[in-house]
Amino acid sequence: MLLHKRQIVLILAWLVLIFTQAIAIYQGEPYISSCFPISKLAIALTFWLELIAIILTGIAFILTATRRDVTEHPQTKDELCTHQQELSMLPEFTDGIKTFKQTQAALQSNQNLMHTVIENLPNGGVFLFDQNLRFILAAGLGLGVVGITKADIEGKTIWEALPPETSSEVELPYRQAFAGISSRFEAPYGHRVYEVHVLPVRNDDGEIFAGMTITQEITERKQSELALQDALQLLNLHIDTTPLAVVQWDCHLCVTRWSSTAEKIFGWRTEEVIGKHFQDLHMVYEEDMTAVAEASNRLLSGQEAQIIQYNRNYTKDSRVIYCEWYNSSITNEAGSVTSVLSLVLDVTERIQAEKALRQSELMVIEERAQALERERAARIELERASRMKDEFLAIVSHELRSPLNGILGWSRLLRTRKLSPEKIEQALESIERNAQAQTQLIEDLLDISRIIRGNIRLLVRPMKLIPVIQAALDTVRPIANTKSIQIISRLSFDIGLVSADPERLQQVIWNLLSNAVKFTPEGGRVEICLEQVETNVQIQVTDTGKGISPEFLPYVFDRFRQADATTTRNQGGLGLGLAIVRNLVELHNGTVSVASPGEGQGATFTVQLPLLPSYSTVTPEEPLLQRQTAWDAKVQIRGLKILAVDDEPDTREFLKTALEQYGAIVTTAASTSEALKLLQLVKPDVLLSDIGMPNEDGYALIRQIRALSSEQGGNVPAAALTAYTRQSDRLLALTAGFQIHISKPIEPIQLLKIVATLAGNNSN
Repeated sequence: MLLHKRQIVLILAWLVLIFTQAIAIYQGEPYISSCFPISKLAIALTFWLELIAIILTGIAFILTATRRDVTEHPQTKDELCTHQQELSMLPEFTDGIKTFKQTQAALQSNQNLMHTVIENLPNGGVFLFDQNLRFILAAGLGLGVVGITKADIEGKTIWEALPPETSSEVELPYRQAFAGISSRFEAPYGHRVYEVHVLPVRNDDGEIFAGMTITQEITERKQSELALQDALQLLNLHIDTTPLAVVQWDCHLCVTRWSSTAEKIFGWRTEEVIGKHFQDLHMVYEEDMTAVAEASNRLLSGQEAQIIQYNRNYTKDSRVIYCEWYNSSITNEAGSVTSVLSLVLDVTERIQAEKALRQSELMVIEERAQALERERAARIELERASRMKDEFLAIVSHELRSPLNGILGWSRLLRTRKLSPEKIEQALESIERNAQAQTQLIEDLLDISRIIRGNIRLLVRPMKLIPVIQAALDTVRPIANTKSIQIISRLSFDIGLVSADPERLQQVIWNLLSNAVKFTPEGGRVEICLEQVETNVQIQVTDTGKGISPEFLPYVFDRFRQADATTTRNQGGLGLGLAIVRNLVELHNGTVSVASPGEGQGATFTVQLPLLPSYSTVTPEEPLLQRQTAWDAKVQIRGLKILAVDDEPDTREFLKTALEQYGAIVTTAASTSEALKLLQLVKPDVLLSDIGMPNEDGYALIRQIRALSSEQGGNVPAAALTAYTRQSDRLLALTAGFQIHISKPIEPIQLLKIVATLAGNNSN
């Protein structure tokens, strides 16, 4: 069949249309496939549908031309049938063309939609660029947000279109896109931050012909992330600096967080505990393990969301600390516990302080109870002491008044001058005996006062005990004879020396002997024994007297204590003798004890004193016996001029009479002023002065005398004769200028010896 010229032209036009359509689809396919989610299969289908439609259109045109040729040139019958068959297929081709047009319209609609989406991309943009990093396309609302247009971007390189800090940031990813490498990063643009996704654009052959950049502004998100990061950093800082340890556990109670405070409290470092179960750490005290396990089960089972637990824990170095655990749990939507948070406070110091406080409170309570008990005991003792004081004062009054009654009564009878010589001798003996008894009472009171104040004096020297014991026996023997009491002495004469004050030791023995005689009934027996026991000398006084009850035995040596302090008692006394004995013996480094089988069975007093080494020698001086009353013819004071000063007339007369009997010339004065006048006239050899006198006392007198010259009597020997007997009184007298301090009352013989000693005429 020969083609008509018009048919040839139509075929050529048809072929050009196919070629043009193929090129258009080829160039548009990569762009579409990269910008929109359209698969290559759909694009290929569209291409082939368009191509089929064009082919069918061309066939239609050819058939039309052929039919006209048939009318012009009659065909054979077979050809006509063939053409009829072809014409019968024309509706099908027409339907295909219609479908193609519909597909082409849908594709165009999709392309318009894609263009609209790209142009209206919020907070970002889409950019295409070539291998020279020149922008081919720029789209998106984000361009207007930063104040740029498509014209500011398209056709320009990244160095021309972007700020330097941004271009330097994107250059490497843009170049990597043409090497087939996609990248995602963040880049600044002014004060904004963008998330940038750079990827290569490929054709159907897989060749990269462009790069695409999709940007999204994330400034607010970055600010939120930074704020969250700062808050998290601040929270971590608080966690690390809080005094509470922060420990986080998973649902299996394995450690997931371990703060720095936890390291300080427990000792384990974070890397040592992360992932470990709490039982693997062995940090719970054994006795508290059950309570901790129960609390953990309640948390993990969801029974309780918050539990405050107090228990003891071990540290890494095995120390035991006291902790308070504040536990809370977090659950998921299903109600299962996913995490447990524990805040731990080390309360060891507080617990120890509370224990110390409780201990202190207990001690305070105990001390208060003891104080109350002491107060009660002191009150009882005070009441007892008050009773004893009353009893003692009553006894003192009785004991002082009784001798005075004999002295005063016999004195009054002597003044009547109607007594026979025998009665006169009896009266004098009674007066002397009662005066000595009263003197002894006063001496005992003074001694106990000195003992209480610690002012008692001892003139200690090496000595033998035999003379002291014999002198004491001589003193008590007359009293024992009047009661027909037998005194037996068993003395070892080969006993060594002791270091003692002779007068005080004689006082001890005299007290023990006189006490034994006092409480032994008529016809009884008193025995004194002296012997050596190891390195001590032992003096033992035993009697067959009334004895001592077991109840009173511990109180025998207490001051003012008497077994019988009633008004019906048989014996007198102040209850001071044995107290003085104990204190004097202890001052000699000795001991004294008492034993008694009971009342009516007598008593035994035992004194032990330490012996001196065998090489010690006794001094040639004999003890000055305190109770010596016999006149001593060896003492000579005849012709001595003595000035006696005392405000009491009886004392002045006693001194004058006693001393004149031995031939002394005595002048008396009643005051300091009178004594100073007589001093110049008499020029005495010895001055005897009282201390307590009106206007000016004896201290003032001696100071004024000592201020005189020797020619005026400033160096006269002087003795203070006073009833002030304290140690401080003695020191004050010696300091003022007296050579000796003498306590009243004084025995005449002692007064005689003191005067002779001061004058230098004592032959002894």
